[in-house]
Amino acid sequence: MFSNRYKKKKQKLKDLHRKAAESRKYAHNEDVNKLRVLGDHCLVENMNIKGLQRKAKGVTKNKNGKYNRRKRYGRSISKRSPGYFIKQAKYRFESTGGKFDEVNTWTFKASQYDHMLNDTTEKQLSIRWHKLPNGIKVQRDLYSAFLLYCANDDLKTPNYDQCIKFFNEFLTLHEKCINGIKDN
Repeated sequence: MFSNRYKKKKQKLKDLHRKAAESRKYAHNEDVNKLRVLGDHCLVENMNIKGLQRKAKGVTKNKNGKYNRRKRYGRSISKRSPGYFIKQAKYRFESTGGKFDEVNTWTFKASQYDHMLNDTTEKQLSIRWHKLPNGIKVQRDLYSAFLLYCANDDLKTPNYDQCIKFFNEFLTLHEKCINGIKDN
């Protein structure tokens, strides 16, 4: 049997979670509307969000002999609900005459591809900057978005010719974005 004080606290917590969910839903709908205004075609990487929530399988130690944490991104995903955002974006684009496509990350490998070498090299998730052969450093997620922009019609590989054609334009937008982040 629970005390009355416990029941009140539990009800208050439930109400706080409900308000947070409503706020998230409102923010997602606002962001999807802004995204829809920008264009008619939305291209995203297909991700296994449930897989990100799960704990790591094995217990491992780092080089100092301490145990690595098995936690992953469960609470972060719970707070941000990316699945709902993707679902809403897909619904909004398709219901208003736009086009929504998901790219398979196993075949496309946007975060590992280098358009100058026209080859993929495996990188750790912790490496956030991609260094091109000519010495230019670009932020990994922005570069992945650029490669998605330059995707072939089959959405399995980036189009090399388009990458070369639009790369200078991407660099100017990249610098503008990075400077905007630094300023704010």
